[in-house]
Amino acid sequence: NIQGAGVKAVAVRSSSALEDLENASFAGQYETILNVRNREELLTSIKKCWASYFSSVVQAYAEDKEFSLSNPQMGVLVQGMVEADVSGVIFSVNPITESEDEVVINVAYGLGEGIVSGGVTPDLFIIHKQTKNIMKELGLKEYKVVSGFTGITKAVTTDKEKKEFSISDETALQLLRLTNQVEQYCQYAVDIEFAIKNEHIYLLQVRPVTT
Repeated sequence: NIQGAGVKAVAVRSSSALEDLENASFAGQYETILNVRNREELLTSIKKCWASYFSSVVQAYAEDKEFSLSNPQMGVLVQGMVEADVSGVIFSVNPITESEDEVVINVAYGLGEGIVSGGVTPDLFIIHKQTKNIMKELGLKEYKVVSGFTGITKAVTTDKEKKEFSISDETALQLLRLTNQVEQYCQYAVDIEFAIKNEHIYLLQVRPVTT
């Protein structure tokens, strides 16, 4: 009973042992279903996650990387759904320059699906770990992904939202501290998905930064 657990909706995420390898990443190629609100939707979503392991996209990528999919290693995560005001992705190293001294934050309004799918150009923050110096670039934030009656939908971002950064410098520094803590705990460079609701930061997913 989703509501019985005090949760209005859940997110159903696929998680494969093949997702984060040293020389390949299957991240984003498996299903994530957001705003699941009842038992029937939950069971269907779990099946979709499992089925995505056998999709033509995953099969072609595995063949290109010379990986065998004959031994399925797929788990499914069910998480409480965060109705995010803003959300984003953090890299504990700069993926472009490979600088280990910089944390890169991509963030925009609404749910993270807009950024992960590539449809939304997010705000960009690059923070130096030692000096805490912030370089930032305003994103277009073309739309925001929000929960519908069921599933997700696109909503218009206002002119005000487009002209302002989706988080403050203070929040960016809070995310820097969180990233440093996670990286120190994991002992490797991390790729983090996060959401913020009512100024509270939720850590949704952590994976190694891969090629």
